[in-house]
Amino acid sequence: MTASKTRKMLERCMLAALLGTLNFVSIAAHAQTTVDLPAQTLALSLSQLARDGNVNILAPAALTANHDAPALSGTLTLVQALDRLLQGTGLTAQKRNESTYVIERLPAQSGTAPPLAAEALAVLPTIAVTAPAATEDLGFAARSSSFATRTDTPIADIPQSIEVLTPDVLESQRDESVTDALRNVSSMTIERAQTYTAQGTPYIRGFMAPVLINGLPVALTQSDIPLSLPAVALSRVEVLKGADSILAGSMDPGGIINVVTKTPQADPVHRLTVQTGSYGDWLGSLDLAGSILDDGKLTYRFVVSAEHADRNFIGYDGQRDFYVAPSIGWQDTQTRVVVGFEQHTSRVPVAPISLFLPGGPLQSSSPLGRPDDGFMSNSTSLYYDYTRKLAGSLTFHSKARYDAARQDFKAYALAQLSPGTSSVGIFNAQTDQIRQNQISLDNNLQMKIHTGSVKHTLLAGVAWSSDRYAQMPGNGPASAAALPSPQLPSIELQDIAKIPTETDVQATLYVQDQIAWGRLRVLLNLARSYVWTTHALPGSASNSAANWSPGIGIAYRMSDVVTVYANATHSFEPQYTFPAFDGRAPLPRVGRSVEAGVKLALLDDRLTATAALFRSRQSNPVQVDPTHPGFYVTSPDFAYRGVEFDMTGRLLPGWNVIASYAYSNLQTPDDEWGQLPAHVASLWTTYDFQSEPLHGWGMGFGIWARNRYNATDSQEAMHPVPGQARTDASLYYRARHWSTTLSVKNVFNHRLYGDYALRDVELQPGRLFYLSSSYDF
Repeated sequence: MTASKTRKMLERCMLAALLGTLNFVSIAAHAQTTVDLPAQTLALSLSQLARDGNVNILAPAALTANHDAPALSGTLTLVQALDRLLQGTGLTAQKRNESTYVIERLPAQSGTAPPLAAEALAVLPTIAVTAPAATEDLGFAARSSSFATRTDTPIADIPQSIEVLTPDVLESQRDESVTDALRNVSSMTIERAQTYTAQGTPYIRGFMAPVLINGLPVALTQSDIPLSLPAVALSRVEVLKGADSILAGSMDPGGIINVVTKTPQADPVHRLTVQTGSYGDWLGSLDLAGSILDDGKLTYRFVVSAEHADRNFIGYDGQRDFYVAPSIGWQDTQTRVVVGFEQHTSRVPVAPISLFLPGGPLQSSSPLGRPDDGFMSNSTSLYYDYTRKLAGSLTFHSKARYDAARQDFKAYALAQLSPGTSSVGIFNAQTDQIRQNQISLDNNLQMKIHTGSVKHTLLAGVAWSSDRYAQMPGNGPASAAALPSPQLPSIELQDIAKIPTETDVQATLYVQDQIAWGRLRVLLNLARSYVWTTHALPGSASNSAANWSPGIGIAYRMSDVVTVYANATHSFEPQYTFPAFDGRAPLPRVGRSVEAGVKLALLDDRLTATAALFRSRQSNPVQVDPTHPGFYVTSPDFAYRGVEFDMTGRLLPGWNVIASYAYSNLQTPDDEWGQLPAHVASLWTTYDFQSEPLHGWGMGFGIWARNRYNATDSQEAMHPVPGQARTDASLYYRARHWSTTLSVKNVFNHRLYGDYALRDVELQPGRLFYLSSSYDF
């Protein structure tokens, strides 16, 4: 088929889809639905109304501050709801187009907001709950999330610990990646010493954590796709604590990470960012968004980023990265659809890994391998997100994603020191080629019903994913080289193993009920997950596992400020890839987590805090069979327990803060010690100067600290990894259309190590400088 014919076919398909959506709009124009808003601040009510109505309500904080809104319920149109919320405030809603309203102050002679014209009531769109909406941000704080329950829910009403890293947090720290941002969350650890992924493996509460992108799971070996996204692509990052197989399917009981990317929007965005930093690092990005049609229904987003660094802090060849992501969206009162494409190509140097010596980790200021050791990856992604308001309060939501990824890994690994000397190392050459294609799909129906004073939000759906995976690991001859600056030859592979292609399929059926009764909130969910694996090698047997995963959570609002909550959740993870010597597959790992805590909403919801006690237990874990190499045996159950505290928000005008603390310890029958620090704390705060002479200037300061922890070397000898503290600082100036930030990472140039070590430990950078500027045009 020629290019012109293909283009004409695509144009006809897009036109047909557009005409079909316009037809939906005309049908829905006169519908009404149930509005249910509690008594709360006006800003929060308007935010929820905009999300439920699938419209843009532009409400400047200076106008809505210090205004409360009454409880509002009933069958209303959008205009009627706005009239009642604004009554007596001296504010009015001005219609800009069919999907955009602007809150403005009434003229001085007017005391109250007059009702909108009666004729407008007949033609304006009615409220329709259509899709998970973006989190409403108040500086560093977030009011709601659509991740934990698949429905947009105030964070105070979610009976689980959930932390949301908003765009303001990400921008103020000038985080380079998702893994950089995750250090702000309690009980969060990134392990890079024993992993074949460029960004490392995330752990929550001591357990490996699955990573989702826009609410859809990705395979563990594809976690680099969301974790390596450039900062310009991120809308927010959400971390949900505890086991929750209703969201991730098979998983361990620590928690889940959800990376949310930017989507099309009607509000125009035209931002160019340029950054330069230590070791020849240059980065440029462009973020564009706005309306394609005058009525604001058809919107777009275009994000592109490129980075090039000469080398990293220890001398490996620097990072190369290119990312482009166009997307288009359509939204009216009944329908919302987003279709997008992502292309990401990168080269990332390996994490500097060191051995344990009697006096501490081996120190080096040059690569412990070859300078070109690293990961080469390329991923192409297509996705859609579709929401349709059906009859009454019934809503259909469907989203899907396709990822095709390729990763090539090549590196030397320092295996041990040469016997009798500490100045010569033995290096093993390793390579790995991974080719992977994954499709993820999630469809559900949502319905809201009232039974007297009890309100239910019911959800039922199915999530399905298929991951086709092929791998070719290789090994080269061992080489001896002088330390600390080894000179090693190019890797010449001798042993390449082609692992037969396998396909992992997972299906999860789930139901959920969110119950609201006065100040009480109850979350009930139940998931049935099926996992099976097929192999391309003829004669290979297929494997499968299935499990029920129930969950219950209760939250009670003691006041507008204090909410207490508790939950109990379950998870499972199949283990048929770890064969036992007797030929039987081990039972699935089963996780159980319990949590109780309190949530605070202070300073008119501008400052939020969560304190929690938790215990996450895992049954049927496996370990290497010491008497039969290549096989596995089931080991005793173990658990992590501890206490967490997270605080996010605005203390005073211009003063933002995000802080966390976690204490955790490992419980085993033999009282073994864990390989994670017991105490970890973080603080990041920014202040925008309020005085007129310094208007526009601001500064940031942060510290991330942990205590010492233990690790083992290849001979199972125990070594302490010292405690540490890293300090960051920034100075910035923000004008109306541009801003500039000078950031310093590890201000005091401390020697830093990774927060997780198993036989090896990661060496982290010393002092780094970054200067970035953004221009809005």
